[in-house]
Amino acid sequence: MPIHQMGMVALLVAGLAVTTPAFAQGAKKAASGEPLVGPKITIINNTPARVFYRVRLWQQEDTFVKAGSTMDVAVPDNLKALQSVVVEARSRSQWDKCSVNVYVGGKLVVDEGKERIICTPTR
Repeated sequence: MPIHQMGMVALLVAGLAVTTPAFAQGAKKAASGEPLVGPKITIINNTPARVFYRVRLWQQEDTFVKAGSTMDVAVPDNLKALQSVVVEARSRSQWDKCSVNVYVGGKLVVDEGKERIICTPTR
């Protein structure tokens, strides 16, 4: 590999090493149970089963919200300028999912429908 390409690879790896902890930060804060300060998304699960969710931009794995519970998800510091994000929610009991745009500072309400879960974003 030529030297100038090796330098580009090293720069890319260094950049990923710096930004990866910031992406993981949102998941850590949400799981801690402490009230969040700053930009967040609130997920409300009104179904009788766990609902798994993932914020596409920074979460790699699904996290779940217990039946009848509410969870706040922090927006990482380096993404605070975002106005909305795409959240995927799925129900293991019905094996269905929805994908919704949610405003930062808004809520995603997950309800049980006749055959599928219903995802409704609110401000």
